[in-house]
Amino acid sequence: MYENVNRAIKELKKAMTLDGVDSTKGLPEDLFIFSTTLVPIVNIDLFITNNRHQLLFSWRDDIYHGKGWHIPGGCVRLREKLEDRIIKTAEKEIGVPIVYDSDPVAVREIIETDYRPKLTNQLERCHTDRLTLLLPAA
Repeated sequence: MYENVNRAIKELKKAMTLDGVDSTKGLPEDLFIFSTTLVPIVNIDLFITNNRHQLLFSWRDDIYHGKGWHIPGGCVRLREKLEDRIIKTAEKEIGVPIVYDSDPVAVREIIETDYRPKLTNQLERCHTDRLTLLLPAA
């Protein structure tokens, strides 16, 4: 059963090894998007405040969320500690060190069922479990 799928998985593993893909460091974009059509993704949203208690945003222009200011966030990598992803995301998207607080403000499960016109495959990033944290900048 699933002979073609099993053969394709073996070929993919071989190709990933040949290309030096290390899933603990993240996946190439196409492979990541494909993986999101198969399993839920753990995301984090960071509500980062400065010393004046202002919320810091990051600029995005993508097919999933559109163009504009957004809450910084990211996806947890394989074998990555949540704390490490939080720190890396804050550094990458805002460029500031943060004070890590592991207590989430909210935990949400998002399952997209509405049609998203910019996507060819409606299963892309259709199921995410989001952990939202409030973090002051250091």
